[in-house]
Amino acid sequence: MDKWYLYCDPDSKEILESSAPKAFLVGSDFGYGNFGDILQLKGTIRLHNSIGSFIPIPVFAVESISDQNFILYAKRVYGVSCILFVSQKPLDFSESGLYIEKALNFRAVELMHLYGGGFLNGKWGDYVLSLTEFLINSLKIPAYVISGQQVDSIFSERVAKHIVTFKPLMVGVRDELSRQNLANNGIAASFSFDDAYEELKKLASGFDVDVSRGLLLHLNLSTYTGNDNQLSLLCDHLNKLTTTEAAKGGVTVINAFNDKRHFVVDTLSSIKELEKQFPFGDYRVLDGAFLAYCGKPCNKKRISALMAYSCSYHVTLFMHLLGVPCWLNSNNDYYSQKCLALDIKQSFEEFLVNPVLPDYEWKVAARKRWLEGVVNCIQGLVSKRREITAILDYDPVGFSHKFVYKSNEIASIHDVEWHKNNATKYWEEASHFKWRLALAEQDIACKEQEIASLKQAVEERDAQIAAVLSSRSWRLTKPLRVLRKLVMGDF
Repeated sequence: MDKWYLYCDPDSKEILESSAPKAFLVGSDFGYGNFGDILQLKGTIRLHNSIGSFIPIPVFAVESISDQNFILYAKRVYGVSCILFVSQKPLDFSESGLYIEKALNFRAVELMHLYGGGFLNGKWGDYVLSLTEFLINSLKIPAYVISGQQVDSIFSERVAKHIVTFKPLMVGVRDELSRQNLANNGIAASFSFDDAYEELKKLASGFDVDVSRGLLLHLNLSTYTGNDNQLSLLCDHLNKLTTTEAAKGGVTVINAFNDKRHFVVDTLSSIKELEKQFPFGDYRVLDGAFLAYCGKPCNKKRISALMAYSCSYHVTLFMHLLGVPCWLNSNNDYYSQKCLALDIKQSFEEFLVNPVLPDYEWKVAARKRWLEGVVNCIQGLVSKRREITAILDYDPVGFSHKFVYKSNEIASIHDVEWHKNNATKYWEEASHFKWRLALAEQDIACKEQEIASLKQAVEERDAQIAAVLSSRSWRLTKPLRVLRKLVMGDF
């Protein structure tokens, strides 16, 4: 089992150690500010608040903290009183200005809810499942529910083993292929549709939509989309969109991420990356993450979109709920599964000629039945409360990594470069001293060889002297040597 380190602010610590029944929420939103992830978490929080059985506690990555106000802001926009932060390494917050400490004592964590998203694949799946497994095992969480998942075919065996081991009370997936993938591994899952649906529907109701004109665009060139290797195809799509009646009615772009990490290349970053290849020079911008945090536009906003083009599952679903046909770009199996989930079967060329708006009626009805089952399941846990107390006892570590704010990532990269440059300098100095040491060792070896030669010469001389002294001639001439000393006065 992987090792995780848990942290919280003082107010959250008080709640974690209280006897109030709690539910941990682990899923697609680790605090990084993505449109769909935010809404999936907000929908899950709203569900638990409506049931009223457990205090919902989202689980975020420590690395998502971007400034000293992050925790207060997150509590406000998500409407929660407690957040648990996790990291795979021990951290030192002493210079951060954050009031955050290790979370070691837990009481009455009654439920783990693995809510939705597209993370059960080879890229993110092990991270999320290993964390979930660590929390369930370490904190002895007695009940477990899974909802709204997209399960990759290759990763489905790992998910199936997880389900067999940890025995969730309910397993929900958001698309038929995910259900088939689990069924192929002996797991019967239910169709729950998407955990962001209710929040997306609510957000859509805040817009006044003109579907007779206008084009809406969302782009993403992050590596997981596969679009970074298909720029010519993407640019071809954009150029063809410029010729449509929709584009003549004005262009709106939606930026889905509120995330400064350099490898997140959402709409505005993609436009910058494309430079002159982006064919639109006049467009309106919608901040998707801001809309998701607020839950509605600041005012009743008018949006014009005869059609939409997207590189995001949840932006596409949002467009559909606005009544706008939207084509989801797909350049890998991960996105092909998203297209199937949203009933997007047209080619891009077919979409341009006759854009089709999918009908989600049966999926919404299935979700309603799923939610009724979840409510009954969670309400039934109240009478089975165990109020388990868990105390984490971390092994002492000799080194803690200095915490770095997400917004200081570039500075952190510069720090790495500084250390790298200094390491090169120190390596050169070490190499010089190593060379000098080698010369000294060579000189010592020569001296030792010279000493050995002299020692051998002395030993040979001593042997010769001993041979002379022990010879017969030396003994016979002894009287002559004595007489010589008397004559010479050498007494």
